[in-house]
Amino acid sequence: MSTEQLTQSLQKNESLLRNTFKDSYDIIFRRVQMFGEIQALLVYVDGLVDTSALDNVLLKSWMFGTPSLERDKPIAFDNILEQLFPIASIQTADNFEDIEKDILSGCAALLIDGYE
Repeated sequence: MSTEQLTQSLQKNESLLRNTFKDSYDIIFRRVQMFGEIQALLVYVDGLVDTSALDNVLLKSWMFGTPSLERDKPIAFDNILEQLFPIASIQTADNFEDIEKDILSGCAALLIDGYE
């Protein structure tokens, strides 16, 4: 398990996670685009996460939802969480060790480009 901190680079974070889980064929890496402009990555263990719920709640809200924010300003991380997970239980992490443990425990990890 890596003790490194997350970076704002989605590509770097994804690369490190892919390297960590390189021998795990049931780890799913799924790139998504949020609010039409923000790149993100979902990482989870196939079979431990309810993917239909993930699709219904997360992906539909991303595709059809519009953040109630001004378009010329960066979207605040807290606003993203409020828009996507208004009633869900969420945890935030800033290091790979916590993220890796959560993924292996059956949680889905959401990494967002530009956010640590």
